Amino acid sequence: MADAATALATIQSMQLTLQMIQSLVPTAWRYPAQYTVENGDTFDFIVVGGGSAGSVVGSRLTENKTARVLVIEAGGYPPLESELPAWFTLLARSAYDFNYTSENDGKTAQNLQGEYIKFTHSDEK
Repeated sequence: MADAATALATIQSMQLTLQMIQSLVPTAWRYPAQYTVENGDTFDFIVVGGGSAGSVVGSRLTENKTARVLVIEAGGYPPLESELPAWFTLLARSAYDFNYTSENDGKTAQNLQGEYIKFTHSDEK
């Protein structure tokens, strides 16, 4: 039990450290500058969602140099933890996990209670 408590304390400490580093926005250089939409701005196309599909649609629409395209995505720059694949687990119980739950596919997470992975906030069960 002490090992689990130590591991949890270490993870929480790493999360806090990474949150402080994140406040410096170390990943901002990899992404386009944020656009501030002003009252009266007009666009030919508005793409809601800048995920894999929305980014491709937005990119293809901008091939027409006369089109004004706005791609809207939730949140700001991605956290530093998202840049390193092994660190995704540090995003659990943070503002970035959106409380996603996996589906039981009969192969993964079979050792877990309920056979699925649920990212929950620390005060939820």
